[in-house]
Amino acid sequence: MEGICYKIMTYLESSKILYVYTEKGKFSLVAKNAHQMKSDLRTVSQYLNKIEFKEPKGTMGSLIDVTLIDNFLIHKDSLEKIKTIATMFEVIDYILTPDCDNKKIYELVVTTLEKLEIELYVLSFLLKVLTYLGYKMDLVPKGDYRLVMGFSIKKGGLVYPDDNYQVDYDLDFMAIIIKLLVLDDSNISSINELEFGKIKNFIRDYYRYHLEYDFKNL
Repeated sequence: MEGICYKIMTYLESSKILYVYTEKGKFSLVAKNAHQMKSDLRTVSQYLNKIEFKEPKGTMGSLIDVTLIDNFLIHKDSLEKIKTIATMFEVIDYILTPDCDNKKIYELVVTTLEKLEIELYVLSFLLKVLTYLGYKMDLVPKGDYRLVMGFSIKKGGLVYPDDNYQVDYDLDFMAIIIKLLVLDDSNISSINELEFGKIKNFIRDYYRYHLEYDFKNL
């Protein structure tokens, strides 16, 4: 099976524990003697590597028959990129539940890591993955779209005149959020970099209210 190494810990001085996310969920794999200079596992057992390995019988086992698929060097040349990617891995590490659709989420993780514009695509990931976490935003107008006043974090959706919800974000800004939800290489240039801060605030607010989670790296 294949997976992405999203966290590494030293184990018994010379070995590592690789925390790997796959389409079947999370696995902890012991890479024996991987810290030793002559170890065949030294290079393959690095953070952010996409690897192929023998599936363990449980969620924890030894790293066996491992092959490096991709090391995503395009992102490892910048601490800022690493920090950005770490935000995505926070979702994997701390928020995912056992009943999540790991296959869809894993595909989304891989697709995100394959993009050069990693910051925008990580923000897009953080919005898209809400659907698989059970907290999809309601962005489809009901009835006359002209009555929509804006978006409420508490409601998790659009606000109408007869709602008892505060408008937290206006429609112009929500148009940017919608672009991120359908982000691909054809429309990426239409996202204004000056809006990054506000987009991050929106994501923080949404996760804080609905999932009771505060990001460490966002």
